[in-house]
Amino acid sequence: MRAHLVLASFVALSCAGLAWGGGPESAAAFPKTLLLTGDLQPRATVKIFARASGTVEKVNVRESALVRENEVLAEIDSRVYAIEVAEAKAALESATAKAEMMNAGGRPAERARALAEVASAEAVVRDAAANRERLDSLHAQGGISRQAADAARRELDVARARQVSALKSAALVSEGPRDEERRMARAELDRMREQLKLAELKLSYCKVKAPFAGVLGQRLVDEGAYVLAASSPQAPPLFVLSD
Repeated sequence: MRAHLVLASFVALSCAGLAWGGGPESAAAFPKTLLLTGDLQPRATVKIFARASGTVEKVNVRESALVRENEVLAEIDSRVYAIEVAEAKAALESATAKAEMMNAGGRPAERARALAEVASAEAVVRDAAANRERLDSLHAQGGISRQAADAARRELDVARARQVSALKSAALVSEGPRDEERRMARAELDRMREQLKLAELKLSYCKVKAPFAGVLGQRLVDEGAYVLAASSPQAPPLFVLSD
């Protein structure tokens, strides 16, 4: 607080009164009330900026109003930020389900499908092997050409390759995902959790709050105005608050 006081004048007049003649009677003639002029300055004055960009939907305070700490001074359109929160929650649910599936391994339906594919591949191999034996026998007797017998052998090779592929797939389903895949799933889950926290934080910025209790010196925004977040160099202050 700074005060420009006229105390010096009062002291000078008092001294002059005593010098004029005289004594307590002269001093008592001066009034008892002392009128001083001065300026009051707050202990702290801050400009309050928005931390989220958007249209101001509501202004809750007037100039010179007394406000409490964390009181909502203004509200910014939060629909876009609410959508971001919903999207982050959906992404987190998806990441959670994926991580749980990784920990549980293959689902029963997937294991059953893999075993069925193995059985089918084995049946194809048996049929191809029997057909090759039959055609080899016919070729040995001169009943078919060498090309026909070679085609049967190629079909058997393809069937065996498919059988090997089906067996590998079934093994992967039975064993479940590898350790690095589980780590990647957990890392993605952690990332989605942080994304949700960030989205919720941005949503909270739509409520412009008083950082401390004080007097609202200036209101520099009206409802319907579009404001920029404080991170923008062009962002204007919304309020001036004094303690």
